[in-house]
Amino acid sequence: MCTAVLASSCDGGAAAEPDPVIVMCPAAQPCGGDLVGTWTIMSLCLPSASGSTAACPTESDDARGLVLTGTMTFGADSSFATTDTLSGTIVRSIPLSCARGAGAGSCAQVEALMTSASFRSVRCTGASTCTCTIDLVPTTASGTGTYVKASNLVTISYSDGSVETDSYCVSGDTLTFVKYSDPTSGILTLSRAQ
Repeated sequence: MCTAVLASSCDGGAAAEPDPVIVMCPAAQPCGGDLVGTWTIMSLCLPSASGSTAACPTESDDARGLVLTGTMTFGADSSFATTDTLSGTIVRSIPLSCARGAGAGSCAQVEALMTSASFRSVRCTGASTCTCTIDLVPTTASGTGTYVKASNLVTISYSDGSVETDSYCVSGDTLTFVKYSDPTSGILTLSRAQ
């Protein structure tokens, strides 16, 4: 969900940049278990992404402000359905040395360049590094398909042809996914719907 916001290129500027915030998700051990039922999304942990663009490896994203809500249903007949809404904020750190390639020489100019239909607002502050807070327009997505379990992995084949394989653990009424194969790679925690 964190797509490249500003096409930039580093020009090798020598200004010292602050260290990016590194977010580590808690460890989750895959254990398998019975997926059948409807699960409510409780939390999403996304690790920090540094090097958001190949041209600027010191650019970074902090996605701790993102919120994912919704449900996933795993049928006894191997059917799968999900509906979720992504909202919240991303904080992107963009060194001005990278933004110059896009024609920006100040954080106000970086802010002006960061436009997208998926952004409610963007606010950039700073001097040598722009700290841009991006407020996302809530986006709802849904999908259906089928799933297959193998040991501690579940492979979901969506009706649109996409496929994802994630490790998982069901412990009581809690389902934990360690997501690898989609843009929101991280740890997704769900609770069994009553």
